[in-house]
Amino acid sequence: MISAAANGKIATVQFKIFRGTMISWAELFTEAARFATELGPARVRSISHSGCRGRGIVVVWYADEQAGAAPALALELRVELVRGRLISWEELFAQTASAVASIRPEQLVSISHSDDDGDGVVARWYWVARAPDPAPPPPPPAE
Repeated sequence: MISAAANGKIATVQFKIFRGTMISWAELFTEAARFATELGPARVRSISHSGCRGRGIVVVWYADEQAGAAPALALELRVELVRGRLISWEELFAQTASAVASIRPEQLVSISHSDDDGDGVVARWYWVARAPDPAPPPPPPAE
């Protein structure tokens, strides 16, 4: 936990680590995205990831609840992965830049990248409107 004073208030930044050795990158990132969705955009500060020898690590950095979180919005965090073994980092980043151009700035949380045994991995993390819960079935007709 890290604390810093800003405008006389103490804000605390915390983190949660997600590790994966027996699950795919997509599953690991989805798990972290679910956690960040529970926190909401007012608390999520950043997301980073790293990979080494097939083991992935994702870190969600977030503000303490006492940091004055805004009311929860109906948003969820989406993550999209781009992997590139046969292309250069420049090409991989160019593909990412092109895809990120369609994301509004207020939606974008983070872009992170790492090398996974020679395979480049780039993740785009951004907020989208949460799909509404399905409506409950209507009650049976009264007899």
